[in-house]
Amino acid sequence: MIQSVSIFSNRRLSLNAERLHAIAAALRDELESTHVVPMLDRLIAGLQNMVNQPQTAQPQQEVSSVLSELRSSLPDAPSESFTPSWLQTLEELARVSEDHGVRAAAVM
Repeated sequence: MIQSVSIFSNRRLSLNAERLHAIAAALRDELESTHVVPMLDRLIAGLQNMVNQPQTAQPQQEVSSVLSELRSSLPDAPSESFTPSWLQTLEELARVSEDHGVRAAAVM
């Protein structure tokens, strides 16, 4: 039996639990296969180094290099071929997060 998950009743977002699980698994696999998280970690470190050492060229080169890697890897990411219904689900989740994320974090 397929379950429906209702998130934030005032938003009326209802998701098929199996679809939500499939999307989450696909995104997890994509993050692992594209190595986006380590690249973002390198980008953060490079930006921090740019702030701490503004006269040094090496952090600027690192940031430039990581951004180039990201730009080249993301167009080939599996999420680029998600179905329109999956993309709509992600957009709806993003709106819910934008609307309620700050308030939820403040409560915690």
